[in-house]
Amino acid sequence: MEEVFPNFRKTAKEISIEGTPNSITTEKVEEYLSLSFNRVSLGVQTFCASELLLARRTHNNLDVEKAVKILHSKKLPNIVFDLMAGIAGQTVESFKQSVIEIIKLKPDTVEIYALGVMPYTSWQNKNEVFMPDKDIYRCYKLAMKLFLNAGYIQDCHNRYALPGRGSFLQEDNVFKGETLIGFGAGARTYATNMHYRNNYSANNHYSAVKKYIENINNDKSPIEDGLKISPE
Repeated sequence: MEEVFPNFRKTAKEISIEGTPNSITTEKVEEYLSLSFNRVSLGVQTFCASELLLARRTHNNLDVEKAVKILHSKKLPNIVFDLMAGIAGQTVESFKQSVIEIIKLKPDTVEIYALGVMPYTSWQNKNEVFMPDKDIYRCYKLAMKLFLNAGYIQDCHNRYALPGRGSFLQEDNVFKGETLIGFGAGARTYATNMHYRNNYSANNHYSAVKKYIENINNDKSPIEDGLKISPE
């Protein structure tokens, strides 16, 4: 592994990792860079404190600012913000304020996601009232206007990037039908003829992580479910 990994780092165009804003530290970023990571995705989601609470997020806006400051100081090439539209309690106006705050921090890439309520999760079980689809679409159009006016380019349906800096090669490759191998609990692998997912739990994340580690340590496959894709 020690001999293979350096060669892998020489040929990989993008090595990425995801994290919450409050998980970023100077020591971690230095370690990321030593391993040739060149993209970090932060689950910012919103800059509205009440929405962060509803979204079960443990960070705050100061955590985001601190994380960006650390990442910029260490010259990590591509800082990605994930922004959510449709959180329970969210309004078009509060979404707009989140976009404005993001533009101030100038991440290299911004990904905007419409909230999808997954089966068996706490959100579905509590029957919370979410933003209507028409308002989510208004958020989509609003974000497009604000990011384009701020100098970003729109390089796919939900992504904005600073020219010459931002990108998301992983997603671009998946759209092209190229293979993506996911490592870790809940990670998905996309290939031309099949998709599959590792150990996963909507209700107990820690048990899924524990099971994944046990499988890896015992040389067992962590793959839990998947499907074959027909030409049609």
